[in-house]
Amino acid sequence: MTQEDSNAVDPLNAQLERRRSTVLSKERAFLTILAGAMYADDKARRAESVELEALIGRVKTLQTIADADRKKARDEAVEDVKEKTVRKDRVVLACNALLNLVEASAKTATDPDKFLAESAFAHACDIICTDHELVDAEKKFLRMLEEELKIARDRADLIFKTIALKNEY
Repeated sequence: MTQEDSNAVDPLNAQLERRRSTVLSKERAFLTILAGAMYADDKARRAESVELEALIGRVKTLQTIADADRKKARDEAVEDVKEKTVRKDRVVLACNALLNLVEASAKTATDPDKFLAESAFAHACDIICTDHELVDAEKKFLRMLEEELKIARDRADLIFKTIALKNEY
């Protein structure tokens, strides 16, 4: 049975394949990860929302989005991850998109996206640490990000500890 035959028999399989084939821009993938961090505990707290807004205006990767388009891009990313049932799939898709950029960057002499995955992870940590609470769902989300972005455990722990310390004071 071919993939096409399998999709005809199983509409869910067809839907999953369509999701996997969706290509996200670097900016959209980055925003999706940050919005996912905001909803990691199924609650978007005001402090996290404010931090997301600040990051959108401050993060170099997101500054390529025109000012007029930033709110729309944020709203679309938030909408993609708001529902718990699809959040992980959307964030995994975003992680894959970033990893593809990192791999492509490694093949060039300039390497502009070499630390893109670690940057996304650090900013996700920043959003999660903003409210000074770390619940199990947020820990699981960060471990999932660590795994999907292929960040070594000790490196991810160092990034998290540094960001948590930054937010402590």
